[in-house]
Amino acid sequence: MESLEPAQLDIESVEGMEALLARRTAELREARARLQAVSQQLEQERQSRNGFLSMLAHELRNPLASLRSGFSLLQRAGARGDGNADGGAALAAQVQPLIERQLSHLARLLEEVSDLARARDGSLALRRDRFALQAAAEVAIAVAQPYLGAQDQQLRLDPGPAEAWVLGDRTRLAQALADLLIEASRRLPSGARVHLATRVVAGQAVAGLFESGADATEDWLLALLQPPPREREPLHVAGIGASLAGHLVELHGGRVWARRATDGGGGLIVAELPLAPN
Repeated sequence: MESLEPAQLDIESVEGMEALLARRTAELREARARLQAVSQQLEQERQSRNGFLSMLAHELRNPLASLRSGFSLLQRAGARGDGNADGGAALAAQVQPLIERQLSHLARLLEEVSDLARARDGSLALRRDRFALQAAAEVAIAVAQPYLGAQDQQLRLDPGPAEAWVLGDRTRLAQALADLLIEASRRLPSGARVHLATRVVAGQAVAGLFESGADATEDWLLALLQPPPREREPLHVAGIGASLAGHLVELHGGRVWARRATDGGGGLIVAELPLAPN
């Protein structure tokens, strides 16, 4: 058997060490990349959590302030004890609807927080039925009408000439449209007119809600609902309901986008969904 010279042993030893070092270096790089990815994910989750908490605090502030004001008025009226029963009854009749409305708002908000958490982690159960988007829009109108009515805002449904069939959970999609309507109501002034239109546009079922001072023509509606891609903007979520609506639409394979009006007459929010197969 041929023996190896010392120089050959040194060369093979060095080459083996270099190969081992290269493998260890590659492993360290992969571990560093994984660590950076986990760190970025944790940072995104931290920002998302902080943003959610800030949004929740903002949502809770107004109803709690209204409830505090209502109870304060009732307490001051009781503390005066001036014997004016008619005045006390009149004040109670005035304050009670405000308290009931804000309590209902808080109850709805808590339900939305629970639904949003389940939508984010994928545990929100959805039914899969074939139905017309107009049916979900009608339910959304009924849910949102009291909120817009309290702001003296007019709400109108324009179902379009043809039904837009989708596959999904009608209750959840109606909830999403109602949340978007309520979010739009919060952004609009008293007396605004809000339209909810459903159409089939470019092979998609779309529901668009927008403010307008007059009844919309069909050409105007289609122009609003199908802008060039560069004019589409992500929906800037300002509330729990709008955030939940975006997640619900995404769970149905769709998306929510927004568009500013060029004439200063408000804006447009669109929920876009795939059409159901025939």
